[in-house]
Amino acid sequence: MCSVPGEAEAMGPVSSRTDAGRTFAEIAAEVGIGDVQREGAGKRQKAKTLPGVRTVLFAILLLALLCVGGYLYWSNYMGAGDRWLRIGRLEGQEVAVHDGKVFLVTGVIANGSTKGRKSIVLRVKLFDGQGRVIKEKDSLAGMLLSRQQIAALQKSDVEKRVAAFKLSPPETFRVEAGREIPFSVPFCEDDLGKVKEFAVQIIQSNFL
Repeated sequence: MCSVPGEAEAMGPVSSRTDAGRTFAEIAAEVGIGDVQREGAGKRQKAKTLPGVRTVLFAILLLALLCVGGYLYWSNYMGAGDRWLRIGRLEGQEVAVHDGKVFLVTGVIANGSTKGRKSIVLRVKLFDGQGRVIKEKDSLAGMLLSRQQIAALQKSDVEKRVAAFKLSPPETFRVEAGREIPFSVPFCEDDLGKVKEFAVQIIQSNFL
């Protein structure tokens, strides 16, 4: 090889590396295969994540629906509203009438719920000194019969009053939300001299 005087010459080994000697990472970076692989991995990750999110959302929605449905069923069909009915001003006393004695149980029922009631059925029990039930009677709330009224009657007249009350119009038995309704339950039997205690229980109430 000839050289021209005054010119510097830089010499170095000639690279003999071909495509066969290049790494896969270099080739992949050049043609963009790595980006494709990363994109595919991202899609697979999303595919794995999205079904889990949908499952959680569906479970929350289902739980909310069950809670709402359960509350409506509980408040309308299981008698849960009866817990908002309160018995107050309860009295039980023996009253002398013209032809004997009548045991009269009176009081009021307060409707503290948000719904009115078509009617309320009470169960009144009379007990002797040993706690045994002497008499038991179911009655609709709404009848107002005072001790003074009974004292002026006979037993047969009291029973007629009770029978007439059962035929009263529907509004007689109705109690609106936030209101009270009185009740009077007379016992006209002859063997009530052993009565020592009594109890009143709400056994049924129908929503308006």
